[in-house]
Amino acid sequence: MADLSVIQGHLPNALKHEKPLRIQVRTLADTGATKPMLSQKLIDGNKYLQSCPTYKIKPRPVTMGDNHNVYVDMCIQFMINIGGHWFKFIAFALDIIEDYDFILGAKAIYELEMDVSYAHMQLTFPLQGIPLKMQ
Repeated sequence: MADLSVIQGHLPNALKHEKPLRIQVRTLADTGATKPMLSQKLIDGNKYLQSCPTYKIKPRPVTMGDNHNVYVDMCIQFMINIGGHWFKFIAFALDIIEDYDFILGAKAIYELEMDVSYAHMQLTFPLQGIPLKMQ
């Protein structure tokens, strides 16, 4: 179970011999967003994320919650542990609003089989029975 406003995530390390990082990733579970988005500022300041594969894409507009467009031309593939489970994301890498580091879109919420309770400000993964271990 995780608080919806701040999800405590664990990112793998760029160097295998280092201890796992514990980084607070300020996450918004946004049912209005279509794709996951990761803050470029978080990527620039994190050794693991800087080592992750990135993909150039044709520049496209992303309409933010306040109705302004931000153009994105790169995606990043990364893994994060949320609630004891490892998840792989391919997310747009862009400057998102300052209050959040990571935005989970509706499709990701559905595909991860999250049970989102906005009334209790919690999310759970009821169908994720066996946590995966990173090697």
